[in-house]
Amino acid sequence: MQFKTASFSLLSSSVIALSVAQYEASVYHPTKVSYETLIDEELFETSGIEPHFLKALGEYGILSITNIPDYLDHKLETYQYLHKCAVDSHATRKHSFEDGTVRLTMATRTLPGVEGQQSVRHDVPGSAACSSFDEASSKLRWAVERAIVAFSARLGASVLDLNSGPLLYAEEHMTTFDEFDTLLDVVKKGEHLEHFHSYVGGNTPLMSRGDTIDLHTDQGLLIAFVPALMADTSASEAASEPSQGDFFIERKDGSRLVVDFGKDDDLIIMLGDGVNQYINPKVSREGYSLRATPHALHMSSDDSNHARVWYGRMVLPPPNAVNPNSRTGMTFGQMRRLMIDASLSGNDQDSIGCASSSMRTRQLDKNACTLDEFYCWHQCYSVSVLDNQFGGVSEAYCASENKTLACVDTRDNTTLWNNSIHGAHYQPMCYDNHDHPPTQNQGNHSGDHHDNNTKTTS
Repeated sequence: MQFKTASFSLLSSSVIALSVAQYEASVYHPTKVSYETLIDEELFETSGIEPHFLKALGEYGILSITNIPDYLDHKLETYQYLHKCAVDSHATRKHSFEDGTVRLTMATRTLPGVEGQQSVRHDVPGSAACSSFDEASSKLRWAVERAIVAFSARLGASVLDLNSGPLLYAEEHMTTFDEFDTLLDVVKKGEHLEHFHSYVGGNTPLMSRGDTIDLHTDQGLLIAFVPALMADTSASEAASEPSQGDFFIERKDGSRLVVDFGKDDDLIIMLGDGVNQYINPKVSREGYSLRATPHALHMSSDDSNHARVWYGRMVLPPPNAVNPNSRTGMTFGQMRRLMIDASLSGNDQDSIGCASSSMRTRQLDKNACTLDEFYCWHQCYSVSVLDNQFGGVSEAYCASENKTLACVDTRDNTTLWNNSIHGAHYQPMCYDNHDHPPTQNQGNHSGDHHDNNTKTTS
């Protein structure tokens, strides 16, 4: 008889005085569970890991997955080229924080079904760094997706009663009530928003700095992220040293912990406010609930020769799933649209999509489009991209043809994107409102720019 062994470790903490912060914080080492244990139901149940798995997610809302197959090399290679590609890429968005930290961001997404993994639109065909980054990051993203699926299946089986009805109902739930039966259904049929960040510290004295990104919970069901590494901005060596002492979580009693990520922490799962909205109300374990993790980033280095490189993937619920907390039966896609509209109008109210009246949630897909960029299918298109990839379309050019620059479905050249439809086949083009009355209510995309001050998970 062959015996199986499970890989995990227990929680531990100790108190240290952080030299880069203005307070003391305990060090938290996340509970670890191996990928093999997650995918093997029998091993998970017999190994003794389940109580520690549930305790970590109930008390802290954070967990480490280790030993993911085909992972480490892709992680190191992705992080080796991330900063260099972000410098080259036309898809990069730059944001400066109050403490002087500069963040470069490349955003993309993975869609459910056949559309799948979307590429970052760099528009720099001559960049060797971006070519290497794309090849490595595509493989990393596939590995991360497999781990998210394994985690979601195990969590759903551990805390939800499948006999209590579907986890979420579709918009047309009177006829398709069983579309999102399980947590795994929600994860597989939701949109995954992805960011590649590179942070370079500013010149503000470390002891006088506040948090780079203040305490917040994320809007989605969960975020899976690869712990940050420090990369040399001027050399070609691979990033290998973990970024230390800069990522904090808040406990239920309000105290803060600095999270210590080790080299064996392949992937971190951190729960978002989605667990409060549609998971915890259906938890079958009496007295148990999952914790949406408040977290913050405090840059611990002012070394401009090194960048803190990071990849994260936020899992959102399916856009056509009805939010169970909506009194009017709004879908999650419709509520996201309202949040974006409120942000653009300066009327960003806490009552829409936030964890509480005192703690704002962040959305990973709120990228900053500048005033000379066009927003279409969750992307900011620069003038150069419009020139090179879309035949030189622009507001001025379309106006000269008595048309309007719009985000249009290329399959029929008629349907306008309404911000919630899933389909990367929507692209910028000149649209004739007179010849083709719109079949979807698109809204004004030419002015649909995201808030430049949006803060995202670190």
